[in-house]
Amino acid sequence: MTLGLGEIVPVLFKNLIAVTIKEPITCWILPALGAKSVQCITLMENVNLTAGEKGINPIGRPWLPGIGEFASADLRPWYFLIIAIILLTVFVIIRLRDSRLGRAWMAMREDELAASQMGIDITRSKLLAFMMGATFYGLAGAFYASYISGIFPSVFDFSVSIIVLCSVILGGLGNITGVIIGALVIMSADRLFLPPSRICSAA
Repeated sequence: MTLGLGEIVPVLFKNLIAVTIKEPITCWILPALGAKSVQCITLMENVNLTAGEKGINPIGRPWLPGIGEFASADLRPWYFLIIAIILLTVFVIIRLRDSRLGRAWMAMREDELAASQMGIDITRSKLLAFMMGATFYGLAGAFYASYISGIFPSVFDFSVSIIVLCSVILGGLGNITGVIIGALVIMSADRLFLPPSRICSAA
C-alpha cells in the first residue's frame, strides 16, 4: 500500500495543472431532476495548483553563523550538516525505540492481535508511526531540496522507493546500524558499480 501510494501521489501532483471544480448541486443534481433555469456555479476553473513538472524552484540554501550561506562548490559544510542530521536522527530513533511507544510498535510488529489484547491502541500507534516517518522524510527532503536548490516530481520515481526498501531489508528490520550499513552498500553499488537501471531491475 505504501509503494502504491508512492506511485499515485507523484502522478497526481504532475497532473494538477488545470483543475476545474464545479458545484455538484447546480451543475449535475438539479439539471438531472429537470431544472433548466439553474446556472452552474464553477468554484475553480483551469487553476494550476502544483505547476506540474516545474516543481519548486529556486529553494534557498542553509545559512549558519561563521559559515554563511552554503554553496555547491564547497561540499564540506554540506558533509558536516548531513552528519549532524544523521546523528540527531539516530539519537531520536534510539530514544523512540526504548520508549513506551517504541515497545508498542515492536509488540505490534510481532503480533498485532496480541498487542491489541494487551491494551495497545493499534490505530493511534500506527498513525504515530506514519507521522514520525513523514517527519524524518520531510527533514531529509528539505536537506536534499536545499542542496539542489529545487525539488521536482521526477526526482522521486519508483526506483527511489525500491532502493530504500532494499537498504532496510539488507540491513535487517529493527537494526539501526544494519540499516545504515545496508544503505551505504546499496547506494555505493548504485553510484559506483551498476548502471542506474540494473539495480532497479535486480530489485
